[in-house]
Parts: sequence; C-alpha cells; structure tokens
Amino acid sequence: MLGFGSAALVANLICLALLWCFRCGNVNMLSMFECSRSDVASNVGVLAAAELVGLTGLAWPNIIGGLIAVIFLRSAWRLLRESWPAWRATKAPAREFLQ
Repeated sequence: MLGFGSAALVANLICLALLWCFRCGNVNMLSMFECSRSDVASNVGVLAAAELVGLTGLAWPNIIGGLIAVIFLRSAWRLLRESWPAWRATKAPAREFLQ
C-alpha cells in the first residue's frame, strides 16, 4: 500500500506542477487544477492515516478521511461558484437543434 500510495502521490504532484501555470486560465483549467490539488491532499492524507494506524493500531487516524472530504467539498463549491455565472450567460440551444 505504501508503494502504490507513494507512486500515486508522485504522479499527482507531477500533474499538479504541469497545471500550475494554467490554473487561472478558465473554469475548465481551474477544475483540473482543483482536482489535482485535491488528489495530492488525499494521497498525503491516506499515507499519513495508514502510517498512524500502523504505528498505533488504533482506528482514530481514519478521521483524516473526513478532512479529505472537506477538501473535496471546498473544491467543488469553488468550481460551482466560478462556473455558475458562465453557465447562466450561455444561450439555450435553438429548439430545432434539440429535435
């Protein structure tokens, strides 16, 4: 588990570094950046929780899962807040196009 978790962390860090300069381009790029950042946070959290459970034998480090969920919810809220005005500004497709 440590090996796969570490490999996932490295891969997600590389993706995050590649997306860093594009994070303010548009909502799509912001979405990819937020997802990569959340993936890095979850990788770090899972590795830390696994280490703490392994050292202590207790299940309380699994609370880190709740913190990871809060990070994902924060990212989702930010993306919704950024994309809502763009969605509202688009015109509905013509009725003929939908048929």
